[in-house]
Amino acid sequence: MSKLEIYLRPLVLFDASNKEHRQLYFNYLATGGWAGCPYRFAIAEDYGNLIGHIQRELLEYYMGREFKGKIKETRVLVRQKKKKKVDN
Repeated sequence: MSKLEIYLRPLVLFDASNKEHRQLYFNYLATGGWAGCPYRFAIAEDYGNLIGHIQRELLEYYMGREFKGKIKETRVLVRQKKKKKVDN
């Protein structure tokens, strides 16, 4: 068994309502790295990169708090790319 497997940080989903997760993202922005983070954040299948996923979660969290009861859902709609036809 590899030392990396033994000391591997636990994998968790980013939760914008968790103050510790928001603080860890702030530390990432301040330092430019995840060195002090005790977790590895997982990304949702529908999103391609970690930072974009975290930013979307934070946007939904803060918009939901500000406009609570005024809008039903704060999901940001992302345009999906159209599939290209490939000639065989």
